[in-house]
Amino acid sequence: MQRTAVFALFVAIALGVGTWWAIQRRHQPPPAPSAPWLRLINPADVASIVVTLGPRDAVTLARLDGTDLWLMRRVTESRVMLDGPIRAEQVRGLVRLLHEVDELPSTPNAEAFQGSIRVSVYSDTDHVGEVELGDVALGGKIPIRLHAPAGPRVVLADARLVAVVSAQSLEAWRDPAVLSRLPGEPHRLRLDAEARALSLARAGAGWNILDPVLAPAQLEPCVSLLARLTTLTGRATAIPQADAASLPLRAVFEIETPTQRVHMSDVDTRLLRQTARVHEDPAGRLLAVVRAEWIDGRTTSPAWSDRVVELEARLADLPRAEAGPFLSRLASRLVPADVAGLRLGEPDAATDTWRARYSRTLDGWRRDPEASVITSTESAQITTLLKLLCDTDAATATLDPPADAKPFARLALVVGGHEAESFTLSLGSVPLPSGVTEVLIIRAGNVCRVYHAQPINTLLRWLHAASAPEG
Repeated sequence: MQRTAVFALFVAIALGVGTWWAIQRRHQPPPAPSAPWLRLINPADVASIVVTLGPRDAVTLARLDGTDLWLMRRVTESRVMLDGPIRAEQVRGLVRLLHEVDELPSTPNAEAFQGSIRVSVYSDTDHVGEVELGDVALGGKIPIRLHAPAGPRVVLADARLVAVVSAQSLEAWRDPAVLSRLPGEPHRLRLDAEARALSLARAGAGWNILDPVLAPAQLEPCVSLLARLTTLTGRATAIPQADAASLPLRAVFEIETPTQRVHMSDVDTRLLRQTARVHEDPAGRLLAVVRAEWIDGRTTSPAWSDRVVELEARLADLPRAEAGPFLSRLASRLVPADVAGLRLGEPDAATDTWRARYSRTLDGWRRDPEASVITSTESAQITTLLKLLCDTDAATATLDPPADAKPFARLALVVGGHEAESFTLSLGSVPLPSGVTEVLIIRAGNVCRVYHAQPINTLLRWLHAASAPEG
């Protein structure tokens, strides 16, 4: 009986101690979390990231002059390579991965850590962080040492992080386009091919042709050409630049892009000119020698290294330097309501000699010089003419009018008391599968817009009558 009581006492004491220990443990504060560090880095504040792959092999990802354009530069033991632009979202993705690594708990046995790849993060003014990637993967994990301000610590992270910052992976970050659009919206395009040249320049929301003729351009073909040039891709090749440049030249493509540089509170602009000179080898392969240059006033400097790529395209598929498809099919750039006067005359008469002069008044159109009232039919024809010139696309625009074109009138539009635009009107014919069709040709300078004559026969009769010589 006494032995039973003693045993029960021991059991009660053991249970009491266990309960006390459990309660005390439950009320102990959890381990202090690791001090945040990398995850406090704002991607917008990152100016560059250096990935050290080996003792003499490093890749620098650098933001360009406060913009969202990133350039990749690789330095190896044997040479320096300026690899060109990369996509900003890939850099931001790397920063996000570093944020995730910083959230991992520390691991014991950090003394055995060995690493060879180092990732260093810099702001504009400071070195803000660094991690080292371990060499050995354990169960799909690799040790990573974080050099935090509070002292280094080691975490275990997904081994795929090593693949993200490998030389092969970083090389794939480079923009695959031969002419990159990453720096921004180009404002000038140039094509040289088959002894022809075509130069286009932005004009507000639209485009102008600068060469071979100064004329407004049709928007859609310019947008398509820009998309075609900036999606032209190629494969890297080991062919020396001098050897590629010695082959027959087939085409030259060039784009210019204004980019801004931010220095403290100052912002200035310089041009990035990218040029691809396309050569053809005896096997029919197209080899492009690609160059990128900064143009800052009268100073020109390399933007990144020249390279030779084999184009993934056939010669017949490349853009052609023909102005016709790019010419605006609108004869006039004026708004009909802005036209205050109209002049009609003979095609070969002196420039200041007109058969008919019309002025817009509050009461409608009047015929000068007496400001006489015109008929409703005549007023309707003026309205139809302005709509044709300002609002109606021609069937085609060309620098080569039909050979049988015969001028019958000249026309001027007046704005603010001055002749803003002038045209020569001709009749001609063009062959179609259904037969020969009569056309109206409206010529401004060297550009001819061609309209089918049949739908505007009434207007043509009025134009003939208004501009014909007396008698």
